[in-house]
Formats: sequence, C-alpha cells, structure tokens
Amino acid sequence: MLKWMGRYMPSRMFLRQKPDPLGRELKTVCDGPTVVCFRMEPVENAGLMKEKEFYAEYGTTTATTLGLMKLFFGSGRVCLGESWFGSAKTCCALLERGVYSVLNVNTAHRGYPKAALQRFLAGEPEQPGVAVCLLGEASVRKSPTQTKATAHREPAGVPLCLVSSCFTTQPGVTMKYMVKHPSDTTHLLAKQIPVDETTQMYRSKCSIVD
Repeated sequence: MLKWMGRYMPSRMFLRQKPDPLGRELKTVCDGPTVVCFRMEPVENAGLMKEKEFYAEYGTTTATTLGLMKLFFGSGRVCLGESWFGSAKTCCALLERGVYSVLNVNTAHRGYPKAALQRFLAGEPEQPGVAVCLLGEASVRKSPTQTKATAHREPAGVPLCLVSSCFTTQPGVTMKYMVKHPSDTTHLLAKQIPVDETTQMYRSKCSIVD
C-alpha cells in the first residue's frame, strides 16, 4: 500500500488487514532470493482495468498477473502467487507463455477441483501435514503439460490449496509452524510439520514481500 498522506490520491481504498490500511494498493512482482521488486501495477477502478493488456481475454486478475510477469515470458522462471493471483486459469496462461507457477487457490476456483480435494483430505488422518494431489493437463499451445492441484492440511485446520505447473509431490522438508498450545491458549507452540515439495516451495517464499 502507498499510504494516504491527506492529499488527492486516485483509486484510494481502505484494506483493514494492511499495516497502513488507507491508501493506494499496488500489486508487485519481486525476486524471491533477493527481494528486489521488478514491477508494480496500481489497482485501478473498473473502467481503467478494462484498458489493460490481456484483460479482454482473461479478465482483471489473470491480466494483472500476466502484466507483472511479461518481463519473464519464455524464461522458465517460477511465479509464486498468493490467493489474490491464484487460479487454474492464471496457471495455464503463464504456462502458455513460458513461465511456471505455484499459486494459492482460495475463492477463484473455477476449473480447480477444490471440492474433490477437500473430500479426499477428509478421508485422510486428522493430523497437520497430510496432503492429497490430483493431476491434470493444462491446455497449452505447444503440447499438453501436466499440472497439479494439491491440498495440504495446515495446523489451523484450513487446507492450503495450490495449483502448480512445476515441482513434485515428493516429501520435502519439515517446516516450523506456530500453533496453539494444547493447554495454554494464550501462547503459541513451535511445531515441525512435514510438507511436500510443492508446498515447501510456496511456504518458503510466499511471505517474503507481502
């Protein structure tokens, strides 16, 4: 967010969850290892968003993501995106342009088997770290490419749903999560939980710049 300083600011908005909730929202793409910001896209009103490149074909969210990643088309780099960016449509659109991705899918789950993943996960042991995966093929221009939809049971109980065009479902490392203490709800307890390779990559980088 660009903090509002009391003067005119186009497309000013209020987002309660932000450290500075009142201001101009920006969508950014940053390099994971160095945290260098390559590009920023301001969130515009609906009329201006319709004028952006890729909007006519994909709509606001995927068009914004493609605009941010245009510099890397054909590079084979990996885009990690939180839930605002995450959808099966965006994953396929990036893949068609030579960019791999691991994206968090929350509300934009058209074409994504979220309900099926949750049903499968419900049949697995009730413990954090359990994951299920479904494989499919993305519609890409060059050749059919396998994509993955995974759901990883988080300590809070809400599954982390990812769509990805790279990495595997092989076991990754154990990662540290802060969970509620079983007998003292005022304190958190550090717990090591196993994750698969795809979840490991997303969790290790997704919060660097947010």
